[in-house]
Amino acid sequence: MTQYTRVRSSCSCQGSAWEGVVIVGLGGGPGESLRVTVRRDRSAVVVALKGELDLHTQPLAEDAFAQVLTETAPHPSGVIADLSELTFCDSTGLSALISARHRLAANGRPLVLAGVHDRVTQVLRLTGLDQVFGCYATVAEAASALDQDG
Repeated sequence: MTQYTRVRSSCSCQGSAWEGVVIVGLGGGPGESLRVTVRRDRSAVVVALKGELDLHTQPLAEDAFAQVLTETAPHPSGVIADLSELTFCDSTGLSALISARHRLAANGRPLVLAGVHDRVTQVLRLTGLDQVFGCYATVAEAASALDQDG
């Protein structure tokens, strides 16, 4: 049985400085963990996912995106999911990203992906989601695109 530890750090909201680890998931074995950090980067909030986004860690990712909706102040124009350290993503992981995209869009905030590589790129292409999400090589490129669209 996999157990998770959920940790909320104190986030500082001083002007444009908004940063902190929102949720840490620790799985029961190697490869069963996801670490989610949230920080503000210029005009966007960056949700960085490190590890595996799958059936076991999906709730952690969803919790992080929910935190972004309820706690970021002032609300930035968009959200960047930094997937550069995501090593695995299955269909339930994709579901978490799609769900976050819908919830954020309903609040007028786009969600784009940055740092997508290797196996995650394959999953996005196979499902056609690479055409749904804006995908950028780096967080800086994604932030620039959000600035231009905003």
